[in-house]
Amino acid sequence: MATLQEAIDAFNNNELELSFKLFHELKSTNDADVLFYIGLHYKEGYGTPVDMDNALYYWKKANNKGSLDAKYRLLEITQTTSQCCKN
Repeated sequence: MATLQEAIDAFNNNELELSFKLFHELKSTNDADVLFYIGLHYKEGYGTPVDMDNALYYWKKANNKGSLDAKYRLLEITQTTSQCCKN
C-alpha cells in the first residue's frame, strides 16, 4: 500500500493519475487528508473525470473527520453551513 507522503509527492509533482490511484489505495484508512485529496481530484478532474457528486461525498467524509480544508471547500460550493455538513 502507498503512503500518504507518496501520494502527496505524486500530487505535488503533477503526476495526477498516479496521485489519484495512490490516494484511492489509501481511502480505507479514512484519513481526513486522504479523503480531502480524493475529493479535490474529483472536483478538478485530476487524473479522473470531473465528478462533483464524488467530490462532495469525499469532502463531507473528510469534514466529518475534522478537515478544515474540506469544510472550506464545502462552504465555498454550497454557501451555507446547513448544506455543507449533512452526511
